[in-house]
Amino acid sequence: MQNKEIRLASRPVGVPTDENFQLVETEVPSIADGEVLLRSLYISVDPYLRGRMRESKSYVPPFQLGQVIESGVVSEVMESKSPDFKKGDVVSAYLGWRLYNVANARQLMRTIPGVCRPVRFSVHSECLALLRTLVFWILVNPKKVRLLLCLEQLVQLE
Repeated sequence: MQNKEIRLASRPVGVPTDENFQLVETEVPSIADGEVLLRSLYISVDPYLRGRMRESKSYVPPFQLGQVIESGVVSEVMESKSPDFKKGDVVSAYLGWRLYNVANARQLMRTIPGVCRPVRFSVHSECLALLRTLVFWILVNPKKVRLLLCLEQLVQLE
């Protein structure tokens, strides 16, 4: 099964541009005992991500070039080899910006239906620039984002 992920291609100088990111197609790995296959529903886009794009000392390590960007992700369980989760469960965890993630069940937290009401943006492969534009806008304008997205608002992938 094909997967898509967003990686940091280069460190932004000033405002991030499309050239700082890379959309990569990969294969979805198989899951092992104790793991689950997750389909990303919502990806958290927080202002602190901008700081992680820089290579400087901070309270969190910087993203590594060529590696997938990570943040909070709400996902649906597609397959489980854990007794704690079944297909269709909705969970959250700190995961990569991928369409599909494989995670150890111990790192997942079950979500409460109806509590999270995200802003929805349809993102198809031909519209990926919209997501990157939203990410850039959020990273560059954190004060406005607090008003619009309250730091924890999420972007839905369809």
